[in-house]
Amino acid sequence: MTESHMEADLDQNSPKSRVNKNHLQGFIVGVLLTIILCAVGLFIYFSNDRNEHPEENLMGSFLDLGILYRAFPLSIYNEIDFSRNEDFYIGELCLMPERTALRNSIRLEGDITLPFNDHTFLFSVLYRTSKETVKNFSLPNFDADIPVEGLRYFITNVGEYPSGTGEILDYIADGEIKYFETSLYETRVYFYTGQILLAKDVDESQFERWLLPCDGRMLSMRDEPFLGLVLGNKYGGDGTSNYKLPDLSDVSPIEGAKYYIVRYGMYPTND
Repeated sequence: MTESHMEADLDQNSPKSRVNKNHLQGFIVGVLLTIILCAVGLFIYFSNDRNEHPEENLMGSFLDLGILYRAFPLSIYNEIDFSRNEDFYIGELCLMPERTALRNSIRLEGDITLPFNDHTFLFSVLYRTSKETVKNFSLPNFDADIPVEGLRYFITNVGEYPSGTGEILDYIADGEIKYFETSLYETRVYFYTGQILLAKDVDESQFERWLLPCDGRMLSMRDEPFLGLVLGNKYGGDGTSNYKLPDLSDVSPIEGAKYYIVRYGMYPTND
């Protein structure tokens, strides 16, 4: 054996060489274990019973968790792209306790006239035109569409602009309002505390931290203080230690749908 070959064999068997080999082997084993653990985790995740974790089952139908009806004036476009679902749309209606006020929205009560120059986007959405020949325009009157006393509609003045292009959507009309069917699960709008939503086929156990049925139940101010401050004692209770939700159990413009109230969301201001 030549001297150079002997030196190579000594280098391969040196402590430093053995340490490097051990490090490489350890790294490879670590990567393989990580891949195996990730695969096992994904298998368990997607194998969970959909009845136990419907909101976490990505392969399930979102509509199984509930249908949300978004409300708009009858005159608005029928081509709204709800896939964005991150903000209120200009012209969208919010049903709220009447003592509240909403940012970027106009309280609808009686006949209201607005100056065109201050509300050009809202005008173009309601009247489907951008004509600048008018000085003022009227808002629709929704007083007759309020389901029970003590609530009030607000119309969004600043928000996402309805495109007015694309696929024409079906809707359900009732009075002066049209309702578009959307997925409750996919909705990313941050609603207001105390806002009244119309929904259908809701898996209430999955949304109980966010929504409560408007069934007239009594709630504790200690347990639900924010919602209590919005409602007060308008529907019952003393407004200090307890209060009641509005009872809309027998009121619905859409068959099979019912009203829910938002427990936690953006906090509205009081008048």
